[in-house]
Order: sequence, then C-alpha cells, then structure tokens
Amino acid sequence: MKYPVSIGILAILCAAATAFGQTAAAPSADVGFHCWVGNDGAPLFTRRIRCIADRELRLEEMPDMESPGIIDILHRELHFGSGVSTEKMFKANIERVRESGEVWNIRIFTDPYDSSWEEQRPQKLVNAVLCPRDLTCAVTFTR
Repeated sequence: MKYPVSIGILAILCAAATAFGQTAAAPSADVGFHCWVGNDGAPLFTRRIRCIADRELRLEEMPDMESPGIIDILHRELHFGSGVSTEKMFKANIERVRESGEVWNIRIFTDPYDSSWEEQRPQKLVNAVLCPRDLTCAVTFTR
C-alpha cells in the first residue's frame, strides 16, 4: 500500500490546523472529544472538524437544562441529534459559542471519504491536533 500522499496531506492538515474559540488551557489528558464536521458557509465553504470536550455526565443528569449553556445544548444535540443539526445549532449561537471558548476547530479541505472514516483518519487527526503529546484521547464523531 502506498500512503505517501495521504500521510503528506495529513501532515499538512495538522500543520495548517487552526483553532478559534480555543481556551488558553490545553485539553486534559483524561478528557475525550465529541466532534462533528461543519461548514463555515459562503463564500469559501471551508470545512472544519469541530470538537467539544466530551462529558462524563449522564444526559438525564445534565445541569440546569431549563437555562442551559451553549456547550450543554451542543453536547445534548450531539447525543440525540446529528452532525447537521449540531452545526445548525452551532451557527445559530455563534456568539455564545465564541464567548464560551469551548469549541475547537480543525480546518479540513473536503468532507472525509467513507474510506477515511473506515480507517478512522478524522479521529487520528483530532488526536494529533488536540491531544497532549504521546497520549491518545477518546474521540467520538456524530455524523
């Protein structure tokens, strides 16, 4: 099998990954990420892998769902909705998301192919960009 182009692309993606809304603190080694693929929209339609720290809370015990924070809403949408519905919620509340500083964004150039999903390349990219060196974080995607 030849992967020099794929490995090169992955290296470029890792090097070119950008993050907005990222807090100063790096993700904790004992935290996983729950992610989805989003689109920034016109005019460039830049694709991004968006991630939030996955929570250990059971969903029925989520705090204060009468006036939830945007991350609580996104977390719930990831578990009960789809990546598309999560992206809509994300865009509808973009200012609250930016204020929270809890969504990491990794720029990608196309939607991952089915073969990439089968080989867990999106998960590996998230691990390479967001997880502390020499550690592997649990990464879950909602599609």
